[in-house]
Amino acid sequence: MYDAQNSKYSFWEEYASFRKDHLESDSKLDFKQLSTFEASFVKAFESEQKATNKLPQDWFEQGFICKSMLNAEQCSSWNTALFKFKELEGDLAVDLSGGLGVDALALSRKYLRVIYIERDPELAYLARQNFAVLGIDNIEVVTEDSESWMKTFNEKADLFYIDPDRRPEGNKKNFFLNDCEPSPLKNREVWKQKSNEILIKASPMLDTKDLIQQFAQNLYELNLVAYKNECKEWLIRLNNKQQIANIKASFLGTSYPSMQFGLDDIGTQSGQFTDVKKYIYIPHSSLLKLSPWLKIEAVFQLGKIAANTQLFTASEYLPNFPGRCFEVLKKFDKKKLYQKVNIIAKNFPLKASELVRRFQTIQNEEQYLIAFRDSLNKKHLLLTKLTN
Repeated sequence: MYDAQNSKYSFWEEYASFRKDHLESDSKLDFKQLSTFEASFVKAFESEQKATNKLPQDWFEQGFICKSMLNAEQCSSWNTALFKFKELEGDLAVDLSGGLGVDALALSRKYLRVIYIERDPELAYLARQNFAVLGIDNIEVVTEDSESWMKTFNEKADLFYIDPDRRPEGNKKNFFLNDCEPSPLKNREVWKQKSNEILIKASPMLDTKDLIQQFAQNLYELNLVAYKNECKEWLIRLNNKQQIANIKASFLGTSYPSMQFGLDDIGTQSGQFTDVKKYIYIPHSSLLKLSPWLKIEAVFQLGKIAANTQLFTASEYLPNFPGRCFEVLKKFDKKKLYQKVNIIAKNFPLKASELVRRFQTIQNEEQYLIAFRDSLNKKHLLLTKLTN
């Protein structure tokens, strides 16, 4: 823990005072007018501005501080943090990778007691200050490496939560779990002994079937979480009691309900394909990653256009389909240049960027040229209108 003589402690104390004075005077922070010492606050303030896209504005009005731009980029958004623990509750949760403390704050709403573990003393100090200014008193801050702390932890937690560091050796970002710290693959047996449940946040880049194989013994659920149309993270839920693996796609920021799949749904399709009908459907990015094509055909009564063309089609408009829907207008006029269309290419010899150059198209928010090949390898260029 920092003492009053620590220069980093003094910096954050000065920054908090400086920021509070300016907020109370209702004046904007004009960094061009700052002294040399005050100018060092610029990076801290820019980090805060970055974090306000993810975190409640009133946190910062109360004095919440974000240490760095990297912390702002890596921290969970408040909405996704709340979502992660929506189905969980208990007496004791441990956040083994504390960071900025957003996840610990979300856990504090669902558990009577939370232990926040962070090996960076400066970050742990700021977390303690942030919890205090937000009036949170059920989070215990521990400044220690989680693996060392685990050796002296003699309780049984209801939950261990881990968002492992993907940059343990600098700015190079790792995706594989063995390369992160703490490594879930190396530490899971120890974690299992001291908790009833484990929740791991992992990169959405990780392969679905690899995760199923790696955590086969205790896998309760794999949840691919997306915000709007971007896959954000895997949530890997391990349970000492149940060994029924569920796979879920969650579509935050949309009106689509979550979808659940079995292991046999991943990467399967019927092998029967269909001609293009009135509407073309492009699945949400989460579904494109999971590729549960047979399940999508059955649930939404859609036909797939070709094995390697991830487009579906139907005669009816389906407002609840998780993805984009396009109404087919007509064949695209290849002889006419400068048409106002966006371009989507699926299993087509030319990329979308190459088609833009060939037809010299101008971007448009509603009309799309969809280029694809059907099950007979025939090329199609269709002018469509985005319906949703």
